[in-house]
Amino acid sequence: MTKFHFYLRNVAMIIACLAVSTMFSGCEPEEPNGGGDDPIVGELTELVFPITQNTTLKDLGLDIDYVCNVSGAGEIKNNATLTIEPGVTIQFTKSGGAIEVKQGGCIKAIGTDTKHIKFIGVGTQKGSWDYIRISSNAANEFVYCDFINGGKRTGGAGVVELWDDGSELNMSHCKISGGLAYGLYSTYLPGVIPTFKNNVIEGCVAPVYLNHIRQAVDFDMTSTYANNTNNYVTIKDFALPAQTNLTVGRTGVPYFIETYGEMLGNLTITEGVTFYMDADAGISIVNNAAASLTVNGTAANPVTFTRLPGSSYYWASSGAMGIQLGKGNHTINHCIIEYGAGRSGVGAISMSGETSLTISNTVIRNSNHYGFYVSRGHTNVSVNHTNVTFASNADGNVYWHDGVVYTQIP
Repeated sequence: MTKFHFYLRNVAMIIACLAVSTMFSGCEPEEPNGGGDDPIVGELTELVFPITQNTTLKDLGLDIDYVCNVSGAGEIKNNATLTIEPGVTIQFTKSGGAIEVKQGGCIKAIGTDTKHIKFIGVGTQKGSWDYIRISSNAANEFVYCDFINGGKRTGGAGVVELWDDGSELNMSHCKISGGLAYGLYSTYLPGVIPTFKNNVIEGCVAPVYLNHIRQAVDFDMTSTYANNTNNYVTIKDFALPAQTNLTVGRTGVPYFIETYGEMLGNLTITEGVTFYMDADAGISIVNNAAASLTVNGTAANPVTFTRLPGSSYYWASSGAMGIQLGKGNHTINHCIIEYGAGRSGVGAISMSGETSLTISNTVIRNSNHYGFYVSRGHTNVSVNHTNVTFASNADGNVYWHDGVVYTQIP
């Protein structure tokens, strides 16, 4: 009898084991950590890199589900997709810990409102780990993800990085907090950000660095930027290719424009946008009949071009010519333009031949040289103006094509 009971116990154990085995083998060929058995729920698991086949990280029900012990970037590559399920927490145990999605790889980290995915370091120190870098043109996606205390490198770096030509990043309902670098940092064009909605970036050096104005197309008022050292969205390149139509809207914080850019396409700026212009920054639309600048401010929410608060420089101080309008039809309505014309012989707005401008309800003030400048001899300009106000422009308000300086636009 005793032997019989022992046998039944063992049969029961074998049946149970087979049932568990069958349950875990139902999803092929996605295996955690690039291969091997699925992790046992409740057992802390170390991520093994590189990840070279489709891999799913499940919620193990722990405070920390997976640890990343690499001191550099663990790679996802060879057409592998890393899927991270709701509720997963990944801890980087080394300050240089990072993940990079290489070309051909993909990451899908899609949490829920009640079960966020978390990327954390050790302790609560800012910059306790490094970055998540996207170098892949797959539809990489982060939804309801928290990136906490990453971005250990100051300067040209971020907690989440869009790093390579053609890379793609989609991000919504995410939080990036406590970074020693930018929250989101993009280095290359045509890296694209098709979706950037309902995110929070807080406590970083600055919230966002974009390589190009074209990457700002999906930024809007749904995201929040708070308590960052520099609370603005930085844009490196303001140039626009021919046959391009781009609309830039408000983000809730200003844009900071680092450089001068030639616009060969059509740029529309909607109400309430503020541009902090760096010393060498400017906008130039030259010799292209297809190009146009349209500024659509309102009385309640004008568009503003100014310098960084607390600074003393004048923007457009070297190769730039402030807002330079060449051949084409342009409109500026409800706009404030101040502290421009950093170099001599230009205005905060400068115009050359075969140019048409309709300007209304606009203030041009505190220019280092002229407020409004039309190149001498360029008699084929057309300026329709209503309610344009000038104040404190060092060389005068309006330099006209006849060489005379006027207080108002003739």
